[in-house]
Amino acid sequence: MLLSNGAHPNLKDSDKGNALHYAAERGTLDICQLLLNNIGDPNIRDFFKRTVLHVAAERGTLDICHLLLSNGAHPNLKDSYKRNALHYAAERGTLDICQLLLSNRADPNVKD
Repeated sequence: MLLSNGAHPNLKDSDKGNALHYAAERGTLDICQLLLNNIGDPNIRDFFKRTVLHVAAERGTLDICHLLLSNGAHPNLKDSYKRNALHYAAERGTLDICQLLLSNRADPNVKD
């Protein structure tokens, strides 16, 4: 309803997070898809310069990672800790997400 009344999907809150960050954090694939369909930016950054892909990889949501990558998320963007999404997937131990990121050219040699 908000989007149909002109709300912009990339607006940020005081922590510089936006609706797409929160949808990925909560694992709601349908909301992520809705926001991306309404010009949501998959590479938007929060206060710690985390992209939505960082959040999805950290949460271990393969379907959201795949959705973000297919909508232009860049797997090698680093957050303020100099970590890319692959760091978070590896730390969590989600091999399927690690493989997805690597197949989308995530750099396994990035140092944090």
